[in-house]
Amino acid sequence: MKNKLKYYAANLRTAYKYSAYYNKKDNPDNLAAELIRNTHSIEKGLSISEIRPGFGHAKQKEMMDIIEKIKNTNNNYHQEAIKMAVSALNEYVSYHESINYSDDFIEKIKIFLKNNKKYIAESYGGTIKLNCKDLKFDKKEIERFIKTRHSIREFTDEPVDPKTIKKAVELARRCPSACNRQGVRAYVVDKNKSKKLLTQLSGIGGFADSLDKLIIITGKISAYRSNEINQYIVSASIFAGYLSLTLHLYGLGACVIQRPVIYNKKSEALKANLNIPKDEQIVCIIGVGNISGVINVPVSHRINLDEMLKFI
Repeated sequence: MKNKLKYYAANLRTAYKYSAYYNKKDNPDNLAAELIRNTHSIEKGLSISEIRPGFGHAKQKEMMDIIEKIKNTNNNYHQEAIKMAVSALNEYVSYHESINYSDDFIEKIKIFLKNNKKYIAESYGGTIKLNCKDLKFDKKEIERFIKTRHSIREFTDEPVDPKTIKKAVELARRCPSACNRQGVRAYVVDKNKSKKLLTQLSGIGGFADSLDKLIIITGKISAYRSNEINQYIVSASIFAGYLSLTLHLYGLGACVIQRPVIYNKKSEALKANLNIPKDEQIVCIIGVGNISGVINVPVSHRINLDEMLKFI
């Protein structure tokens, strides 16, 4: 019981230490996460059927203040966040011009955009049109695709092509993300470098040696506020679910490996060894390899739907 309380307390301390709300005044990564959060708030406001003229000025002021603080960092993550924000502000102004509405703050945004027009980039921020007529798919084929995804524990000796993993991660990034903050990172560890890592994992006996790659999925705590204390786990887990499907789509075998989400000396040493930043926590690991022929997989029977699903 004492150990459990110790781990829980350590998780709480670390979550508060690296959260955006706690650090956002002076940490560029925290500021970038807040910028993305506010950007998405403006995007959501532009996405509703009845847009309220002049909405969101408090968030827009914070966005512009943050941009001024981080635009000289020359960090790719920060620069991308700025492009998202400025592009969303640009559409915000364009919308209000289209309805002949303005106020003093919108005029300030126009001046800000004029001074930062180099950051305006198509498809980085704002809204896009989604035609519901395009949302027609071969349902039977998609059902077959999902039902044929299994946790694989039998692999060939053939190395996994990193380009295939890149394609799978690229597609999995389309998963839902809290206010689009994308507080998830992935690290691919090659077979030759994963032996020490494998000794720290439970539930992997009998097939560890046949894995070609390990994909470590982390939650970036600094992307979330202190009142969103476990959101980094939720977001990373959603991404892991999508990634298990996209790996399957591109013909790779994969198995999500269970591990506790805790802070202790071992987990911190592992992160240091892999150069994983301190504001990230390992949430789960996916073992990956090539498959061929006919292989055995667990039945993994799902409980009755009526037991799982309740309409309230």
